[in-house]
Amino acid sequence: FPFALWLADGHAATPALAGRPLRLTLFCPRAAAAELADDRSEARKYHHIEAFDAYETNGLLELRAVELHAAAPFDAVVFQVEQDVLRAARLRTEFGLARAYPGALGLERSLLFRDKVLMKERLAARGFGALPAFERVQSPRTLL
Repeated sequence: FPFALWLADGHAATPALAGRPLRLTLFCPRAAAAELADDRSEARKYHHIEAFDAYETNGLLELRAVELHAAAPFDAVVFQVEQDVLRAARLRTEFGLARAYPGALGLERSLLFRDKVLMKERLAARGFGALPAFERVQSPRTLL
């Protein structure tokens, strides 16, 4: 993903960040890090790369992010896949970065992004046109 390109405009347009180099730290599955090792031109875009087993559920990722942020504060936290939306939002909120870039998702907006029932409830409460019928699925039995 071209994070350096996507973030460059927001970085330059944010007064507190303008003039500072954009340093990207990538947290990724171990397999993705192995692919980056084979693609040096892509790997060079990152200041630091951290690889994790069981990436999707590994809580050590967030602990490592907190450690790295304490040593050298992050300017932004971005995500690659929808499963990372809440994780990134929690970190942004903890690091005080929820409003660092225009359109950055804080925790509340991220919950609306990930929880489609909550999103539709919010839309209905604000009078957003006709929505199809919906209900929360509690388990596969709910569908039967």
